[in-house]
Amino acid sequence: MSNHTPTIQMRITNLGLEFISEFITKILNQQCNFMIPFMDLSDPSLQINITNATISEFISPNLKLKPKSPHGIVIEATNGSLKSHSFFTTFLPLIFKTVTVTGEADVNASNFIVKLEMDVLTRNLHPLIKLRKCAMNIRNISVVYHSNSNLLNILSTMKNLMSQIIVRKISTEFCKRMNQTMIANVNDMILRIPQYSKLLGNLYTNYEFQEDMIAEENYLQANAFWQILAFQPSLYINKSLIKINTTIQSSSNAFYNISENKHMFHIWLSDNIANKLFNTLFENEYLILSIDHNFHSGIFAKFLRTNCLFYELCIGHLFPIFATKFPNQTATIRLHAIKPPVYSTTPNGITVNAVLLFELFIPNFENEIDGFAQFTTMTSYTILPSFHDQILLFQIVDANVSIIEFTANIGQLPTLLFNMLMKTIKVINSWIGTIVPKIGITLPIIGGYAIEQSTSIDLLNDTMLINLNFVKKSNQTFSFIEIIYSDLYPTFIY
Repeated sequence: MSNHTPTIQMRITNLGLEFISEFITKILNQQCNFMIPFMDLSDPSLQINITNATISEFISPNLKLKPKSPHGIVIEATNGSLKSHSFFTTFLPLIFKTVTVTGEADVNASNFIVKLEMDVLTRNLHPLIKLRKCAMNIRNISVVYHSNSNLLNILSTMKNLMSQIIVRKISTEFCKRMNQTMIANVNDMILRIPQYSKLLGNLYTNYEFQEDMIAEENYLQANAFWQILAFQPSLYINKSLIKINTTIQSSSNAFYNISENKHMFHIWLSDNIANKLFNTLFENEYLILSIDHNFHSGIFAKFLRTNCLFYELCIGHLFPIFATKFPNQTATIRLHAIKPPVYSTTPNGITVNAVLLFELFIPNFENEIDGFAQFTTMTSYTILPSFHDQILLFQIVDANVSIIEFTANIGQLPTLLFNMLMKTIKVINSWIGTIVPKIGITLPIIGGYAIEQSTSIDLLNDTMLINLNFVKKSNQTFSFIEIIYSDLYPTFIY
């Protein structure tokens, strides 16, 4: 796929960059011990080979992230410190020959400054990092050497030269490894993330990045095409993609500007995401609901009976032919969408409009011509999203229904009974809106940070805007795997 209209926009404000800086610092503080197996610090004046350099007592620097126009980000790290113990081999050139000297070195480095400038560009529909500039300056460093060779102790000027080379080469090696190893590994990991992946149950997600990141003075912003599909990616490829896309119109006012930066993150979600999901749900026949005597703990069991007392409301009173031809039976109502529902966001709420077909029949007799009726309704649900205790919650607050067509082989309904049927269908729809649980996605607490109460949702035309803030909840420790693969799971609240 290519050239899709973006359906999601993500913006990180300066407050968000401060939060990310704090978050990264916490990660770095947990990675306080690691080993560099080998470094060749060759220099025109002296060659030094360092092996098994163990970094310990690492104090992470003060990080500051800021946007760099047009597509970049600047990372400045100051006042960091570390201690290192390593084994070294150096080759001292004397008058008649070169002498090999081995030993150990303890390095104490402090007040080092690192400055990185990176661009986030789109390549092969993925966001990739390109290192633009890298500089490292170690202002204070002391090196203590331990060697069985007295030669190194005698030649103090040689020790000073070694220290200077170590400082210079560490800076060069850092930028080299940053570009060739760390950033290369991050880009490789990003490219390995499948564009089609499983989300929940039978739901799959698909994304594409088609634009470079936007960097302005007060924020970073990324636009992407993202959708949720109701079938496996292999089936998606075989489906008629053009047919699905032509049924979804691009949002006329997809994204909006933010005048005040009171939140760390802003996420715009286009209506196209939900409409694409409804299209795939409809095509794969997931929008079907059967209401029988066991539905929701038997809430409709009495109404679905073909016989009941004269003062009770049941199917047998609405359709007398059921009472005479199928006595003491229980009917079933099968509900399914005739076409994909339409999802629309306005400042007043989210509406879902659907044309639904109700089929009324007696189980085991549904093939008999006298035991079947169907009617088509226009149904509209109003939904309000909110955040509640780490849950992104969607609640149905209103349901409206009208019968637009009625066909049956059980005779014409009197006006009174038709009105009763109309009210009954409205009751069923209202019950669906109230007994169906409030469905939400529980968002994980990662590294002790949770969603703050100031987080809000704004409903705009064709778009839902989520304004996020995070707050520290605990001193929880975590790993990189937990950050990348944190669980998102559905929550049901009655």
